[in-house]
Amino acid sequence: MDYILLITSLVVFTTYVAIIWHKYGILSSISASFYKLPQNRKLLFTCALWGFSFPVIIYAGLVDSPLLFLAGSSIAFTGAAAAYNRSKLDLTVHIVSAQAGVIAGVAHNIVYLHDYYIAVAVAIIALIIYKKVDKYVWWIEVLAFYYIIVRLLWS
Repeated sequence: MDYILLITSLVVFTTYVAIIWHKYGILSSISASFYKLPQNRKLLFTCALWGFSFPVIIYAGLVDSPLLFLAGSSIAFTGAAAAYNRSKLDLTVHIVSAQAGVIAGVAHNIVYLHDYYIAVAVAIIALIIYKKVDKYVWWIEVLAFYYIIVRLLWS
């Protein structure tokens, strides 16, 4: 059951990113896809983040990880505050919850999986992406999602 949850998260995230990439190219961030989607499809962004995060939240309960629960819950809030250009509150919730989700997911991997070296390697890769790649937020988000989920699958 637990691997099915993680694979579900991986498939939902990968499918959404692949569709967006195919249709609109690499955007400034994954969240920017909300504004590219037609009005009648904007809910797909929220559904994709919830489709990713809800299985993570359930998995967190199975492995008794408050950090992973925080990671999944934070990403769910990111999806709920999808229209982040609409108000300052939405923007704050969106940014803080996205950052909290990544930080909590990485912290889980370090604390529970003793993943110090891989986390440092991923941080170095993220820094290189930040310095060298256009639209670096998109790529760092993709890196973070895959690091967290793939590492959980390998635990």
